Amino acid sequence: MSSNNQQICDAKPLDWALFTLTIVSTHVTWWALPLPTLFRWGFQSYLHDVAWECLRLQVPSYIASTACFGQPRENWECNYYAGVHRPATRIDTAKAFVKDSLIVVSTALALYRLCSGDQNQDLSGINSALWMYPSLPVAVYGLFIVIASRTQVKMWIIVSSALGLIIAIAVAMALVIAFTYGHGIWIPCTVLILMMGLPVWAVAPKLLVIAVFLATMSRFGGPIVGAKPGVVQEMEEIP
Repeated sequence: MSSNNQQICDAKPLDWALFTLTIVSTHVTWWALPLPTLFRWGFQSYLHDVAWECLRLQVPSYIASTACFGQPRENWECNYYAGVHRPATRIDTAKAFVKDSLIVVSTALALYRLCSGDQNQDLSGINSALWMYPSLPVAVYGLFIVIASRTQVKMWIIVSSALGLIIAIAVAMALVIAFTYGHGIWIPCTVLILMMGLPVWAVAPKLLVIAVFLATMSRFGGPIVGAKPGVVQEMEEIP
C-alpha cells in the first residue's frame, strides 16, 4: 500500500462502528421502525409515524411537553414515542429501548473517540462525535418519560431532573472539549444540544423553527462535515 493510501485509509474499527451506529440511529430508525405500520394500517398511518419520529428527533423538548402536559400518565410513553394516546405495550417499550439505546451507545462511543484525542489531532476526522452528541436529549427525555409513566413522581421533579441532566452534560462536554483541543469547536455542538434539549420555544415560539433547522442540518450534514478535507486534496494529487 502506498503512503498516500495509508494516509487515506486510516480509519480504526472504532471509527467504523461509530459511523455505522450513527448512520443507523440518525438516518435509518426514523423510517425503518415504523414500517410494520405501513403494512398493517396503511400509508397514512405510516406517514404519521415517520413525521412524528422526525419531529421527536429534532425537537424532543417540544414533543415531551406535548406528550405529558394535560395527558394521562399511563399514555405518556406512547404519546412521546409514537404520538398516539394509549398505554404502551411491551412491544412499544422494546422499540423505544432500541431507539434510545442506539443514540446512547453511539453518543458514548463518539464522545470517547473525541475525548481520547489531543490538540494535535485532526478534528475533521472525528466530527461524527460532535454530529451525534446533540441527539442525546432525545434519549434523556425518553428515559425520564418511561420511568415517570410507571411511577407517581411529580411533574416538576421530572422536568427539573431532565433539564438539569441535559445542562450538566452540555456544560461538562463543553469543558472537556475546550480543554482538550483549546479552541471554540465546542461552541456549535453546545448551542445545538441546548437548542434541542431546552424548551426555548416556550419563550420565543419562532425558535422552534430554528431548532428544527439546526438539528436537521446537523444530522444530514454530518457526513459532509466529518469528512477529512485533506483526503480530497490527497486524492486529487494521486495520478
